[in-house]
Amino acid sequence: MCFRESPLRKLLAYVHDKNVASCRVLRKLGFTQEGFLREHYMISGVPENELLFGLLKHEWEQRQERVVAREFPVSRVAFGVP
Repeated sequence: MCFRESPLRKLLAYVHDKNVASCRVLRKLGFTQEGFLREHYMISGVPENELLFGLLKHEWEQRQERVVAREFPVSRVAFGVP
C-alpha cells in the first residue's frame, strides 16, 4: 500500500454520488465520507454531485492490525493454555 512506501498521510477519493458500488468499496477499505460536493462537475450539460472520501494513515494502520489479528489469532493451545 502507498502508506508503506511513501510519506503520504492521507488518501482522497472522489466518486459520483450515484456510483453506489464504488462508495461501497471505499467504505469496505476503511475510507470515510468527508464531503458532498454539490454540482461539482458537468456531464452532458447536467450538473452532477460528487462525494469526497478520505483515509488517514493511522486509520489504515489500525485496520491492518485488526486484519492481521483476525487472520492469525494466537492459539491458546499452542502455549499450553487449556
